[in-house]
Amino acid sequence: MGDDETFHVEMDSHSDDSLTVSLQGELDIDDAAWVEATLAAAAEHHGKLSVDLSGLEFIDSAGLRSLITLKQRATILNIDVGFENFSPAVSRALNAAGLQTTLE
Repeated sequence: MGDDETFHVEMDSHSDDSLTVSLQGELDIDDAAWVEATLAAAAEHHGKLSVDLSGLEFIDSAGLRSLITLKQRATILNIDVGFENFSPAVSRALNAAGLQTTLE
């Protein structure tokens, strides 16, 4: 993860082999590649991955790309990845990019 202390991740593993990942703060170019790689690895090692976006106060195009790439990769590998609790910042960014339904 980048040196920027305005972004952090919390992971909560469950007994049913699922994992909930909460993204919090500002997801931008400094952390996007790390998030993409970390979430992809987590998805491959758990039966289900839920990504909670309620704590994101900001997301740039690199952050959006990392989430969309994760979704596409999970679909190809038949891995159950879901995005939930879209923060206003995430909803605005998706709408501005014309990608409202991409993470559903």
